[in-house]
Amino acid sequence: MFPDLSGVTESGFYQHRRRAELRREAKELVTDIRGPGEWPERARHEEVIYDLLQWGDTVFR
Repeated sequence: MFPDLSGVTESGFYQHRRRAELRREAKELVTDIRGPGEWPERARHEEVIYDLLQWGDTVFR
């Protein structure tokens, strides 16, 4: 009925939340750069920007 949350740690929760924030930020940046809407390479652009944001978050933390 309910998912097993016994393996969830506070650290894991915050890491997951931060990754979700970075994904949202990457999506917003792609929209700011290229405009709204979908195009064939949009997901790839979002992934590249997400990787850069994640790298920066790791390096400058």
